[in-house]
Amino acid sequence: MGCRSLKEFVLWVTCFFLIGLIFWNQDSDCKSDNKRSLVASKSGRISPNYEGKPDTKSTFDAHNPKLSLGEGEAPNVRTESVSFKKSEVNSLIDFSKKTPNEWLDCDDIKQIVSNLDEKAEVRKENAEGNKGIYLTSIRSKRGDSLKVVLKMATVKNISCESELYRYTSALRELANLRKLRHRGWKGIPELYGACVRARGITYVVSHVPGRPFCQGSGVDQGCAMAHDVKSYLTGRENPELLVMTWITKVTCFFKQFEEDQVFMEDIAGTNLFLVPDSLDIYVVDADSILFYGDVPFLSRSSCRLDEDCSRPSGNLWRSSALNHKIYYTCKEIMGYCQNNTCRGYDASLHTCGVGRWLIAPFRNIIPDRYYNEFKKIMHCTMEEDPVNRCRMADACERSDKMLQDYLKYK
Repeated sequence: MGCRSLKEFVLWVTCFFLIGLIFWNQDSDCKSDNKRSLVASKSGRISPNYEGKPDTKSTFDAHNPKLSLGEGEAPNVRTESVSFKKSEVNSLIDFSKKTPNEWLDCDDIKQIVSNLDEKAEVRKENAEGNKGIYLTSIRSKRGDSLKVVLKMATVKNISCESELYRYTSALRELANLRKLRHRGWKGIPELYGACVRARGITYVVSHVPGRPFCQGSGVDQGCAMAHDVKSYLTGRENPELLVMTWITKVTCFFKQFEEDQVFMEDIAGTNLFLVPDSLDIYVVDADSILFYGDVPFLSRSSCRLDEDCSRPSGNLWRSSALNHKIYYTCKEIMGYCQNNTCRGYDASLHTCGVGRWLIAPFRNIIPDRYYNEFKKIMHCTMEEDPVNRCRMADACERSDKMLQDYLKYK
C-alpha cells in the first residue's frame, strides 16, 4: 500500500472511530441516565385502567423550553418491570373526560411556556426520570392573577428509558388527576389544561400554597417519624387544637383511598403537602396513584403459609424507602395467607402506615380528656393484622367527633 493510500486509510479509520465514539457516548449517557432513573424512586408499575387517544397535532419540546409543532409516533415504553407498546401509552389518557375547570388548550399553554423566564424554573427535566416543573402566574378566565404550576416531559430519544419513563409518568399523573377529580376527591391540585403530543406533554395545575410533609429527600428516618410536621404544629399557637384538627384531617383524607380502592405507591414526604391555614392535605405528585378495583395487589394466588405469598418489591419497597419505614409492622407486606388464598395488599395498608407515621407521634400532645379515645383511634389504625384493622372511614368519623367535642367545651 502506497504512502498516500495509507494516509487515506488511517484518515477514514479515524473518522469512523470518532463517529462511532460520539454515538457510543450518547447511548452510554442514556444508559447511565436510565440506570439512575431506575434506582431513583419509582417502581415502574402502571395502572392499565384508562381509555382514550392522544391529540397528535403538535409536539411539545420542553428542553429550551419552547413549544415546537410537528407530528410524531408515540414511542414504545419500557420501565423497570413493564413494557408498553404505542397503543398502551395512548390508552393511559382518557381525553373524553376532561374536568370542568380545564380551560387551557395547546395554544394557551404554548403562550404560557413562551413567557417563562429563568425565575420560573423549579426543576428541569433530568436523567432521574423527573418531570420539568415551573412556577408562574397566568390570567384566569375572570382576568385575575392565578399562580400555577406547569409540568412538562419530552422524549427526544425514544431509546432512552429515562425519557420514556418521564413521559409515561406524566401521562399517568394527568390521567390520575382527571379520574380523581371526577370522583370528587379533596386534596388534589386543580387541573387547568393539558397539551399531549406523541413525544411531549405539558399540563397546568393549581399551585398548592403549602409545605411538604418532610424536607430533603422525604424518605429518611426523620420523615418516617413526622419530625417536620410535629415541629411545625407544636411550634405554633394552640398546638392542642392544631393536633386535634390534624388527626381529623389525616384520617378523613386517607379514607378516600379505601373508599375508591386507590393506592399511592410513592408515599414520600415530598409528595404530600400541608396547607398551613387549614391543615388540609394535598397530593402534589400523583403519578404513583394506582386504581386496583376489587382485586388487591398480589392477591388471589393459592397458599398454605404466609411465605407462599408474594411481597411488594422494587425501588419503593427497599429498606431505604419510606414505604419500608412506615409499613414494616404491617403483616400484609410480608405475605399474608388467609383461608389458603393470598390476601395481598390494598389501601388498608395506608391505614396501618399512616397510623404509625402521622397519628402516633402526636399522642403526647392530645388533651387528657380525649387521650383514651385518641388511643383507640391510634391502635386500631396501626393494627398489624389487616383482618383486625379498622377502616379509615371509622377513624375519620371518630376523630371528627372528638374534635367537635373539643371545640364545644374549649
